[in-house]
This record gives sequence, C-alpha cells and structure tokens, in this order.
Amino acid sequence: MKVFNFCSKYLQKNRIECFSIVLFSFTSWVLALISPFFMGKYIDYLSRGADLISIGKFVMFLFVIWGTQIITSYYNGIILSRLSSLMTYQISDELFDHLKKVNISFFEENDSVYLSKRIISDAGRIVQFILGNCINFIASFLSIVVSTILLLKLDRVICLFTLCFIPIYLLLFRLFKNDLYLQIKECYEKENRFFSEASNQLKSVKTIKINGWYEKLRKIMQLSFDEYITAQVRQNKLRGMINNIERAISYILSVVVFAYSGYLIINHRLTVGTFTIINSYASKILASLSGLTSMKRTYTDTVVAYDQIQQLLDLEEESSEGIILSKINNIELKHLYFSFPGKEVIKDLNYSFCKGFLYTITGNNGVGKSTLLDLLIGLRDNYSGEILLNGIELRLVNKYSLRENNIAFLEQDTSILFSKITEFLEFDEEATRKWINNFGFEEFFEPMNNIASHEIKLNASNLSGGEKQILSIIRAFSKEKDILILDEPDTFIDKKYIELLCRNLKEESKDRIVIVVTHDKRIIDIADYNLEVGK
Repeated sequence: MKVFNFCSKYLQKNRIECFSIVLFSFTSWVLALISPFFMGKYIDYLSRGADLISIGKFVMFLFVIWGTQIITSYYNGIILSRLSSLMTYQISDELFDHLKKVNISFFEENDSVYLSKRIISDAGRIVQFILGNCINFIASFLSIVVSTILLLKLDRVICLFTLCFIPIYLLLFRLFKNDLYLQIKECYEKENRFFSEASNQLKSVKTIKINGWYEKLRKIMQLSFDEYITAQVRQNKLRGMINNIERAISYILSVVVFAYSGYLIINHRLTVGTFTIINSYASKILASLSGLTSMKRTYTDTVVAYDQIQQLLDLEEESSEGIILSKINNIELKHLYFSFPGKEVIKDLNYSFCKGFLYTITGNNGVGKSTLLDLLIGLRDNYSGEILLNGIELRLVNKYSLRENNIAFLEQDTSILFSKITEFLEFDEEATRKWINNFGFEEFFEPMNNIASHEIKLNASNLSGGEKQILSIIRAFSKEKDILILDEPDTFIDKKYIELLCRNLKEESKDRIVIVVTHDKRIIDIADYNLEVGK
C-alpha cells in the first residue's frame, strides 16, 4: 500500500494519460476474454454443419475483435511508454532536488555515480510496477472471477478442481517471500556498486594511464563483477525454482482437464467446442493466478526500490527557514570546534572578520582551511561553539538566502555545470566587462568573439584549468556581495595576473569582508590580517 500512496501524486499529475491506459487496457481485456467463448461456439457450429455465409460473418467478427485489439495495444503501448518515462523523471527529479539540499557530509560518504544509477533504477522499477502490474492485477483478478463463473456453468468438477490450486499458489509465494526480498536487495546493491566502480575507473583514465594501473584496477573490476553476478545467479535460481513449480502445477491441471474432458467427449456428454472453451478458461484461471503471484514477486522488487528511495527522502534537508540578513558587517567565531570522524580539524578557534578589511587564511595542506570556509557559509552545521553573523548565530540564519544574497564564493576547483558562459557568469554584461578589464582578461575572451553565445562542452572539456579559474574569478567579483571568499584564487592562473588580483582584492575589501585562502606570499603581504590555521 505504501508504494501506491507514494505514487498517487504522480498519477494525479498525469491523470489523462492514466485514464487512457486504463480505457485501452480494459478494452483489450474484454476482447481477449470473450474470444475463447466464441471460438468454442464456432467449432461446435462447424461440427454440426455450417454455410459459407455464416462462416464469413464469423470471420468478419473475429477480424473486428483482433483488429481492435491490435489498435488498442498499439496506442496503449505508446501512451504507456511516454507516461513511464515521464513519471520516472518526475520521481527522480524530486529525489535529485531533495539531495541537493541535504548536508554536504552525506556526499562525502556516498558515491554520486552509485546514487544517480540507484535513484533512476529504483524510480523506473516503481513506475513499471504501478503502470504495468497494477492494471494486470485488476485484469487477472477479473479474469479469475469471470472465468470461474463460466466454468461453473460449463462443468463444476473442472471448475472446483481448478480452484483448488489457488491456495497452492498463495502458499508458494508466502514460503519464498522473505528470501526473495533479501536476494533482490543484495542483487540491486551489487549491480549499482559494479556500475559505480566502472564509471569511476573511466573517469580516471588519465590517472590510470600515468600510473599503469591497468591490471590492478581490472582485478578490482573483476571482483566487483563477480560479487554482482553471484548475487544475480543466486536470485535467478530462486526465481527459476518458483517458476518451475508453477509450470508443474499448470501441467498437472492440463493433464486432468484433458483426461476428464476426453472421457466426457467419448461418452457424448461434452462437445469438442465446449472442451476448447473449458480448457481455455481453466488455463486462463491458472495464467491469471500465475500473473498475480508474479505480481507479488514484482511487488517485492518494488518494495526494495521504494525502501531505498524512502531512505534517501528521509535524509534531513538544510532548513529553508531562518533569519534573512540584508547586510553583513562582521563575522565572529567563538570557541569553534569541528571534527571529521576520528580527526579533529578545528580546535577552540576565536576570531573576527569585519567589513573594510582583507583577511588571508594560511596553513599546511589538510589542516582545515577549506573546511573553515565551509563552516562560514553554512555548509556544515555539526560544529560546536558559535559562528555569529552581525551577532546572530549562523544556525538561526536562512542558509539559502545567505549564500544567494550575501556571499560570493570562489571554490578551489569550481565545477562548471552550464552549457553557456553567460549562464555560469549569471550574465550582467556591464559588471562582466568591468571585471574582464580590471583583471586584464581581454586576451582570454577575445577569441570567443561573442561571450553570450560561446558554448561550454560537457565537464568544461574545452576549457583549461586556467580558463575555468578566470571565469570563476570574474563570477565571484562581479556578484558584489557583502562577503567575498576566495579559496586559492591564484591556482592555475599566470603570474602576470597575480598583481592585478592583489590590487582588486585590496580595492574590494574597502566595502566588503574579503577572505582569501592562499599560499601566495604576495597576497599574504597585502592582507590586513592573516589567520594561520592548525598552528
């Protein structure tokens, strides 16, 4: 039931498509259900002697039924395919949007490739179950009811014997339910881990080539695949055993129906046409029962997918509530402590950053300089002590508003996720031109001719490290926020630009709080204050 509740809002969003699928599916079901009855009657009609006109009418009737089935199946398939893709995207989109608002520490502990594949796969399994199996469940249930009623009228013995198999099917599912759930979950996990490993190795081809790690990493890939395929085989063995038991039950029923019907036909108590009707509906009952138990097994798959999605949805988002600050004039740190598991990074730090000054943060690699910046902009909240903005504790401040309206931040290694430079720069032509000129970056932008139309390839593969850094510097400076934070801005850029960077940093610090993490002595020398972390 929880899966249906989860999907209800997406079904509501796409109710027209859902109604069309139900309508086409119901039409196909009715036509499929009545076909055996008319075929049996036709056989009896032929055995008693029939004229060509009557045969022609029957053939036309079959043509209409089967033609309608073909048309409804065609359009149902098109709508079903579109709706399945749409709902998979809608669920995935909601999950991705949610995860973007989760604490950053979650992504330090989980692989993003693994998460992406897991989300899309799980969303697809849920949608496939809801759109496919739910309609099949209703159709199978109605088929059992209608076929049972018809069999009762035709032959009660065969009907009652067929119904005896229902509890066997139910018991079969119940016996293997828990084992199947655990094996499906393990298989999905191993599959996602394998594809994650493959993706990570492909992303690191340059490193693999440099170090010659071909065989080492191939063994790791083989080990990951072996774990996946072992889980897959184990699951398929269980599924195969269940399917073979179902097939044996079906064969037993067919043998009984054929033997008993043959006896009745020999004794002239049953016609051949009626036999075909009985056999068709008895088989339909078993097929529908098999469909129901198969749906229950698929539901087990779906529950695994749902549990994994719910696990992600249960992750707490950063609060969108809190105080919105119109202007920030000072930041004060009081007895600030922060630790990663097993490692204390910041210990009893007391410091102040004020408007009108340029601050540098220095220290050896790994002592917590970038972590301190994360704390200042509210990316990590599991600290002890106080971070005060204008005297207000950071935990009480609206983090989304803070980062959007009060802070301009240059990351150490900026990810350029847009296809156009103007989108990345949040293009304000006047401000952009100003900072291009201030930094002397004209020679970088000149080959582009028209900045507004210049495209960035996937992963910014057509930009060098220096070019990405130039774009990131312009973006940070042109935002003109209360706080300007730069994490190693001198990385990747030519020495000739450092002097211009120093000049602009000093100028900007007159009206902002400017904080720079750096190892460059020229930037340290022009700073008003220097905070050495980890000493």
